[in-house]
Amino acid sequence: MLSQKVLVSILLIASIILASFPLMTVHAAASNAPSLDRLKFVINRAYQYLMRLKRDLGPYTVFAEYPALPVVVHISDLKFNGESLGEAWFIPGIYLGPMQTTMTARDGSISTIKGSNYIQSTYTYYLDIQLFRPDVNQLVTIGTLKVEEVRTYHTDTHTYDAHVKITVISLASAYNLQYADLYVAGKYLGKLGEASSFETSVPETMPSMRTSVRHVDMLAPVLLYILTRNQNLISETATMDDDILTAVFNGNPPSTRVYMGAYYHIYDIYLPIFRSFIYMENIQAPCSDHFWDGKWFNYGVGFKKVLETFETHNFIKKPYPAYPYKSKIVGGAELTHTDGGTLFLSFLQKINDPLWLGWLGLYYAYKGDWNNAINEWNEIVNYWDGIGVKSPVQGNGYSTIRLALALALGSILAGNGKISWTIPDKMAQVLIALQWNGTGHYTNDGKTVYTIVKPDHTGGFLVSYGPIGSFGFVPFRPSLLDNFIKGAGSPPEYLGPIPTNTETTIVSLAALLQYIYWRYDVRPDEILG
Repeated sequence: MLSQKVLVSILLIASIILASFPLMTVHAAASNAPSLDRLKFVINRAYQYLMRLKRDLGPYTVFAEYPALPVVVHISDLKFNGESLGEAWFIPGIYLGPMQTTMTARDGSISTIKGSNYIQSTYTYYLDIQLFRPDVNQLVTIGTLKVEEVRTYHTDTHTYDAHVKITVISLASAYNLQYADLYVAGKYLGKLGEASSFETSVPETMPSMRTSVRHVDMLAPVLLYILTRNQNLISETATMDDDILTAVFNGNPPSTRVYMGAYYHIYDIYLPIFRSFIYMENIQAPCSDHFWDGKWFNYGVGFKKVLETFETHNFIKKPYPAYPYKSKIVGGAELTHTDGGTLFLSFLQKINDPLWLGWLGLYYAYKGDWNNAINEWNEIVNYWDGIGVKSPVQGNGYSTIRLALALALGSILAGNGKISWTIPDKMAQVLIALQWNGTGHYTNDGKTVYTIVKPDHTGGFLVSYGPIGSFGFVPFRPSLLDNFIKGAGSPPEYLGPIPTNTETTIVSLAALLQYIYWRYDVRPDEILG
């Protein structure tokens, strides 16, 4: 009989795989290659998407996980029955301090209306203001806010606008939350006790409060440098990565370095996707060290050092916070006291998942080991059906990242005369069709399809897709696994639909840059304009 730790590990890894398979329809791809002009247009929009999510935090720069709606509650002196509990920050998606203060998002819903010259989507959810009570040994809700985000697309002028309404549903009488300050994207709206509701217009794009140091902040400086050759644009992000890796690995970070006018430690499993564009040394084959935030060290899991860095620089307890996202690989490592990266990669390898095949194939291509690179490509092609690269564990959807890795590998191989361009051309046609255009379709069950207005996601790449009858997006994760792994990773920050994210967009961009380079002999720094 399987032990509880083994069972938890299996279900956690399965959930990580399945969590990345929303659905989105794409029309049948043409057999010919997409034009260079079309590809440049796609690259420019994706670059603009990333730059909208760039956040300058003083000593460091980070890239938000996705566009969202940052809501924060702060009180300088929280009380309980007259007794002072001290300052408290309530931020969705993270637990803070001994009181474990947080806001928990729940009960999200969508409604869309279509007028003669507009489409309007309203995303509604609730935020429970919570803290840990030692006397009852659990989180208790001391207040509830109702959040309504309204996005309007004016079809006659092709413009968008957005506003937010936050309604105070309840405030527990034992606490003095009526004196707490309410912020949206850093904008002060007032004290919770001053009004029953608060309304404000908001910017078109509000970067999420969370960032993924592994993958997103590791890859963004590399990508931006090869696109712009602007060292100043990315040095603060790369410096943060260098500092964090040095802390995580106790002063001895992995030897992998990237040359961007200076040397930095940029240690990430995706690095071989940038082959041909930038100098790199000592790139390793896919291994658990690449998931260093989920790796066990003598001080605990590596994510601890990431969190400490953000706390040391006071990035979190602010009206517009920035905090590191804790993945389910990290959460799984914490729950099972095992190495999260080892579990994840061994599972992918065991089922021969194209995510593993893509990472490994790109590593072999980077090393010039063409025979093994071709072998991995041939394995991937077995999963290619003309629409996407299927995974052995997926439902009906296709993973965009798996498609992007396949395209990058196929482009390098075709560009070096090892395979024909037939399949890479088709993959490129599909991938460029996955760029979000401001409005689209969404379903959470594969049956009820909504038209949604999400202009803040324009230029990003959908995290996954599939033939559901219309061009749309649907997150998917089995409810059994959802309940089983509850609490493994970061709780939700935002409950509106999130069709794109930065990791998917960065990897998709890198794949298209490889394709353009090998198909059209155009370097990345010749594309933006």
